[in-house]
This record gives sequence, structure tokens and C-alpha cells, in this order.
Amino acid sequence: GTIVYSDQTDNYRVRPEPDTFLAILRRAGVVSK
Repeated sequence: GTIVYSDQTDNYRVRPEPDTFLAILRRAGVVSK
């Protein structure tokens, strides 16, 4: 799959809070919910 979060931060190894991560995915249009 395509990595979406990698362009949001230069340190993708640091795991964000689940809500933050989902919010970014929703903004990117990956999560339909």
C-alpha cells in the first residue's frame, strides 16, 4: 500500500496517538468512516 503518513512528518518511526493517526488518514481520504 501507499504510505500516507510519511509526508506528514519526517520522523514516522514515532507512533502518533491512534486518534491523530486516524484523523490524518481521514484527511487523506483513506478511511471512509
